[in-house]
Amino acid sequence: MIKRILQTLFIGALLLPQSAQARTNLLVNPGFEGGYFHQDGIPELAVPNGWRAHYLDGTTFPGIADGYIARRPETVVWYIQDAPVEERSQFFLDGNFTFKLFKPWAPLYSALSQDVNGLQAGANYEFIANVFVDVVDHYSAGAKVPPSNESEGVIVRTGASPVGVEWRNESQIN
Repeated sequence: MIKRILQTLFIGALLLPQSAQARTNLLVNPGFEGGYFHQDGIPELAVPNGWRAHYLDGTTFPGIADGYIARRPETVVWYIQDAPVEERSQFFLDGNFTFKLFKPWAPLYSALSQDVNGLQAGANYEFIANVFVDVVDHYSAGAKVPPSNESEGVIVRTGASPVGVEWRNESQIN
């Protein structure tokens, strides 16, 4: 029997040169404070301006349990005042918005990307992304209960690749 699963990621990102003199964030809308759009005209796919969401829909992927099929996520650029008071300090480190990615009752395989300009070959950069995973099997007495099945866990990865690389081409993402 397929368990009901809610997988949620909350993300904030920074890409900074490592040099102390040049600590300018190179990402567009890094903290998601700069608005959002409905990607591909889909109301349930709110994506921060300057970013692109990628996802699998209607297929399986390596590491997923037999019988499970990935579905397109729902996403929101979540305003802090809309979050439960008890979750605000967990999902909002600074600013008033966070990116929330979720899908009830289905596994997710998704990514958030941005092409970054102004990088210098051979230079070192620091990428910081705060990712909060909130996987819920069900609720009991108002509290979240995580899945007991290890295969329903979450893998989070960050990386960089040359512009134009297909989002799932793991050989090009480091």
